[in-house]
This record gives sequence, C-alpha cells and structure tokens, in this order.
Amino acid sequence: MGARTPDPAGAYARGGRRLALAALALELAYLWWLPASGAAQWWAARFDGGSSWPTPAVIGYVAGLAAPLALLQLPLAWARGFRLEHAVGLSRERPGAWAWRWLKAQLVAGALLLAAAVILAQLLRAAPMTWWIWAAVAWVAWSVVLTQWMPVLLLPLFYRQRPLADQALTARIRRLAERCGLGAAGVYELALSRQTAKANACLCGLGTTRRVLLTDTLTAHYTPEEIDAIVAHEAGHARLQHLPRLLAFGALSAGLSVWLVSRWLPGWLARFGIAAPQALATLPVLAALLGTISLAWIPAQRGLSRRFERAADRFALEVTRAPAAFIAAMRKLQRQNLAETDVSRWVEWWWYDHPPIARRVAMAERFAAEGAAA
Repeated sequence: MGARTPDPAGAYARGGRRLALAALALELAYLWWLPASGAAQWWAARFDGGSSWPTPAVIGYVAGLAAPLALLQLPLAWARGFRLEHAVGLSRERPGAWAWRWLKAQLVAGALLLAAAVILAQLLRAAPMTWWIWAAVAWVAWSVVLTQWMPVLLLPLFYRQRPLADQALTARIRRLAERCGLGAAGVYELALSRQTAKANACLCGLGTTRRVLLTDTLTAHYTPEEIDAIVAHEAGHARLQHLPRLLAFGALSAGLSVWLVSRWLPGWLARFGIAAPQALATLPVLAALLGTISLAWIPAQRGLSRRFERAADRFALEVTRAPAAFIAAMRKLQRQNLAETDVSRWVEWWWYDHPPIARRVAMAERFAAEGAAA
C-alpha cells in the first residue's frame, strides 16, 4: 500500500475546527458555570446587593465576568490564530504584533458587549413583559449601524487602508461596479501582507461608507480579469440584496431566540436561586441561554449564506462572461488561503458559509459548457 498524500489544507482546516469547537465549549461552559456555582450571584452582591441596574454597576459587573473568560480563551486563541497559522506558513506576524492585535480585538469586543449589556439591562428594567421585542428591534438597529460604520471605524483599528494606487485597476473596478448597477464610495487596498499570506476582497459598508476593499495580497498576485471575477462576485451580493435578507433572517432568529429566553428565563432563575429578572445575576443566565439557543441557528444561517454565495458566483459569471478567469481565481484562492477543495456534506452543513471550492469550480465549468453549447 502506498503512502498517503499529505493534505495540508485538510489538516489546517481540521485543526481550526477543533480549536473553534474548544473555544465555543469553553465559553458556554463558563457562562453556565457562573450562575450554577453561585459566582454570578456572589459578584452581583458586590454591586448594590445585586438588585439595581445603574449603568456603572452593569458595566462593572459584566466587565468583571468577561475579563476572566477572555483570559481563559487566550491559549486557544493563540493556538488557532498564531501557532496554527505559522505552522502552515500563512502567518507573517511576530508574537508581539499578534498579541497587540488580540488585545485590541478584546477591547473592541468588550466595548460592544458592555454597550449591549447596558441596553439589555435597561430594557429588562423598563419593560419586564415586552423586553424581548425591543431587544430584537435593538439587535436589527445595532446590526445596521455596525454594517455601515465597520469599514471606516472598526477595520482601520486593525488594518491600514489606502485608496488603491493602481489607477488603471481602480478605473476598471469602477466600470465593473457600474455594469453591476452599483456605485461605490471608493476602491481601497487593505494592507494585509505584513500579517498573513491570505488574500481576500469585499464590498462593505452602506450608503456613503460603501467601498470595495482588496487586500494587497490579492492585488499583487491576481490578473485584472481574476480580480474582475472576485469583485463581481462581491457586487452580486449587493445587487441581489443579500445583506437585507441576511438582516431579515437575523431579525427572525434573534426575535425567536429572545422570545424563547423570555419563556424559559423564570424557570432557570428559580433553579439558580436568583430572586428576580431585574437582578444583575440575570445577565449571565441570559447570555448562557442565548448562546445555547444560537447553536440551533448555525446550520440554517450557513445554508442561507451558501445559497447566496452560489447566486453571487452565478451573477459574477453572467456579468464578466469569463468563466476561465473565475476558475483561475478560485484555484488561486484555494492555494493561497489553504482552503479545503472539497468536504463532506456534514462538515459543509455545520461549518461552511461558502460552497467548497470544488463545487464553485464545477459550477463555473458547467457555465462555460452552457456558453459553448449556445
């Protein structure tokens, strides 16, 4: 029997999935441990007896519980974001640079978490019977705001952006955007090469903040025709209104989730000896319930995303009429990002928000065959 051919992409993906599962299990275990052990109630007693909701108390309470979780997850984040990436030759970061980026991510995520906790606390206090309705509405508004301002407020905290220096490529992308029926605030290059060898592109933002983002690892290695195929795919998401549909799905899933939490919360509070929903110790129970319920939405969200990705692929092929360039771009991305070419249906069902590369290439080959036969 011959030796098995090494599969670095498969090993990389499997390692990432194992570490992601470990991080998820650790987070949920910690959230459930807090009220079950009495730690949530003990910490709440440090803030006005755990029964009031002033904003400083909410911030201090949540920050005091979130910080230990971030430290507990640090070894897994290091293993996944640094060691694994270096082991397969994708990362170019030094340990100090990675640590600084991780710290910034924790600070940003922590600020967003504290804001969400303050809003939720006020809703529970002001509308104890209908808080879940207003929480779902707030989630939608929150998602829209983050989507709009992410490229101009959040991304620059981690990656340097600059207008694309290649004027010919910029003009080409703008003409392509016009052919796709879209406008863009600009075409920008994202400086990624000092951190990773991976390549990517996206059309992000809303309204005046909308922009095409190309990583410098993409512009350095892809032909204009291949970049056309990638940008047209991203434009397809906007042209086909995928973002509003994803937001609608998010609103539905968030609404159902918080409704279920509102139904189950009294029983769980009684089990943990928490006197009332207005107690600070309610917040970890809410987080644990929402985190657990959200697992049920993962396959549906992934499936919807894969459906939109297939539609965007088809849109790109119809706009560019260049299946060979699309196929070349997909194969380059597979090699450069060390993506799995094909996976089992189970792995795709749970993990993949894009169709595997092999299926995307096969679809483009069918498109080319249809064009040749026409």
